[in-house]
Amino acid sequence: MKKVFLILFVLISSFSFAYDWDSIGPADVNVLNFYFDEDFTEILCADNGFLINTANEWIFYSYGEFPVREIMALDSETLLLIMGNGSWSDGIYTFNVNSQEFNVVEWAVWPHFLIFCETNTTFYVGHQYGLLESADGLNWSEIGYFNQKDCVVMAYYENHLVISADSEIHYSPDMGVSWSLVQAGSPIISDLVFDDVGTLFGIFPGISYSSGLWSSNDFGDIWNVEFWDMYLTSVGLDVADNIFVGWENEGIAMWLPDTQELNFFNDGLSCLNVNKLTYHPGIDCLNIVCCTQNGAHLLTNYEEINTDNEPLSVSNYQLSNYPNPFNPSTTINFALNTENTENAELVIYNIKGQKVKTLECINRVNAKTTRSFYSITWNGTDENNKPVSSG
Repeated sequence: MKKVFLILFVLISSFSFAYDWDSIGPADVNVLNFYFDEDFTEILCADNGFLINTANEWIFYSYGEFPVREIMALDSETLLLIMGNGSWSDGIYTFNVNSQEFNVVEWAVWPHFLIFCETNTTFYVGHQYGLLESADGLNWSEIGYFNQKDCVVMAYYENHLVISADSEIHYSPDMGVSWSLVQAGSPIISDLVFDDVGTLFGIFPGISYSSGLWSSNDFGDIWNVEFWDMYLTSVGLDVADNIFVGWENEGIAMWLPDTQELNFFNDGLSCLNVNKLTYHPGIDCLNIVCCTQNGAHLLTNYEEINTDNEPLSVSNYQLSNYPNPFNPSTTINFALNTENTENAELVIYNIKGQKVKTLECINRVNAKTTRSFYSITWNGTDENNKPVSSG
C-alpha cells in the first residue's frame, strides 16, 4: 500500500546561496574518501588505490587495485589504511611512503571504517564480522561484543561511542569499556556524524518508507526524522555544524532544520553521484568536501542571502491536513487573518524544493471575524495527474 506523508509549512521569505566549487585532484577518479594531514597534505581514497598530493603533483599508489576506504597517518612516513572488496586480501595495512611498501597488519573481510577516537586514543576498524581496536594502529584485537556483527559505521562524542551494526544501534557510555543494544526498532543507519553539542545525525539509505535523514539527542536511543527521501548516501558537517547531505545521483544539499528546507549546491558540480561528505581542515574558511564518482570537489563561499525585497508577512495562520499519512487522498485546510476575499492557490513542493502541483482553494469568508478559510482535497498526484512516489 502506498502511503504519502505531507509536511505543511508557510514560506515567509526565500533565500539563495552564492558558492564556489573547486576540484581536489584528478577528475577521473572514483573518490571514496578524503583525508588531510600536515605531513602528507591531501590524500584521496579511491576505488582502486589512493593518491597523495606531493608538491601539487598527485601520485597514485595501489595494491592489487583494491579499493581504499579510509586512510590516516601513523607517523611522518607511515600511513594506516583499510582496503578490500570481499577478497582474501581484505584488511588493515600500513604503507611506507619512503619505501612505497604495503604491509598487512590484520585481516578483516569487507572493512567499512577506520576511526581514531581522540577521547580514549584508540583506533577502531569495523568490518563484516566484527569490530577491532588498537592502541597503536599496529596491534589489533577483536571486541567480543561485536563478534559476527557487521559493523557499518561509527561515531563518537566525548566518551560516548555509537555503532550501527547488523541494522541496529549499539552504544557505549564509557569510551568503549561496555556496550549495549539501544532500544529496539532503531532505524537502519549507513552513515553517522555528531555535531558539537552531541546531536547525532544518521542516513537511512535505500528506497524504503523510512529512507531519509534522522537525528537523535540521546546517542541513538530515540530517533526523529529530519526529512524523508530516497537514495541518500552521506551526511557531513562543516566546522560551523551546517548539515550537508548527499545522494546517489542527485548531488549535495544543505539541510536547514529551522525552516525545514533543503538548499542544493549542484550548479558547477561536475558529478552528482556522492560517495562521502567531509570537510577540509587545512582550508581557513567554511567548506565541505564532496567525494564523488568523478573526483573530489571543495565547496566554499556559501552564505545565506535574503533575496526578497519585501518579505511576505503572514500572521495568525492555521494549516492542517487529514489524514496524514494518507492513501489515496487528504484534505488540506487553512485559515488566514485577512480581509482578502479572493480565492487562494496552494502550491505543493517536495522536500527537495521541486514543485509538485498547484491547487486552487475555495475561500469561505467568515464575515464576523474577517477570517478567510480555505479547503482543498489532494489526491496525491502531480501536475500530470501521475501519482507521486511513496514516503
